[in-house]
Order: sequence, then C-alpha cells, then structure tokens
Amino acid sequence: MLYSTIHPYTHAVLRLPGCDPLEVHVGVRVQGKSGVLHECDVLVLPADEAILSRSRHVAPRGTRSLLAVECKYYASHLSLYLARGFHGLHSDLGLKFPYFVANLRAGRIERYLSYHNRTWENGVIPSSLEAIYLEGLMRESFKKHIAVRGALNP
Repeated sequence: MLYSTIHPYTHAVLRLPGCDPLEVHVGVRVQGKSGVLHECDVLVLPADEAILSRSRHVAPRGTRSLLAVECKYYASHLSLYLARGFHGLHSDLGLKFPYFVANLRAGRIERYLSYHNRTWENGVIPSSLEAIYLEGLMRESFKKHIAVRGALNP
C-alpha cells in the first residue's frame, strides 16, 4: 500500500515543465472504478493524489493516475491469460496510459492486445531496441500530459 508505515517506502518525484509534480511508485495498489484494488508494477500519479492516499490511508484512484506499466519477466512461454488480465485491469483502472511490457515475444498476446487497442512492448530487456521503443512510448505520454496539464506559454 502506498500509505504503509510498516516498511520503509520511497518513491521518485517527477517534475515536468509547467505541471504539478508527479510521483513514480513501484509495486503499489490502486483502486479501480469497481472499487477493487489492483497492484501496479509501475505507477505514475499526481503528487496530490499520493498525498491524499497517505493522509487518508486509502489506495489512490486509478482514474486519477497518469501511467501504469504491467511488467512480465518470464523464463519461457507467456500465456494468453496475462493479456486478458491486463485488458481487464486497463478497463477497471481507467488509466490514460497503460502499458503491457514483457521480456519475451508472444504473438498471441500481441495480437490480442492490438485487437483491443492496448499498448504493449514485448522483447524488452536492458539495452534492447524494444527498451528504447518503450522509452519513446512513455515520452509521448509525458508530452501529452504536459500539453494538456501544463501551464500555457504566451
């Protein structure tokens, strides 16, 4: 939980030009539109939502979050149920920018997520082209956030 005091917990603060600060968290739970809690491997949300979560001891709202990454690292075969789970997660959280990321390629997962218009990048390992592509996807998310939420330049 984002508000847990049982273990030392940390996060990164992300400041984008003209925008309110964001927080970046790893392995936290977020509340879906259904009221169900879901774990996000990587979550970027407005700092004010994270502060509210900590002060009220509640999970942050998925609908207020900017970006989430579902990360899968497997030694062999990726099962289709992983894509189905991500599709349901995306639907319930109402995120602006959800990403499914895996270290392996999986044609059925790619086809399923593409059909449902979900963003994915498979074959992501350090220093790979796919890792660079993922960075580009996230950069686009932050550019759009700045364009919509940033202060207007005269």
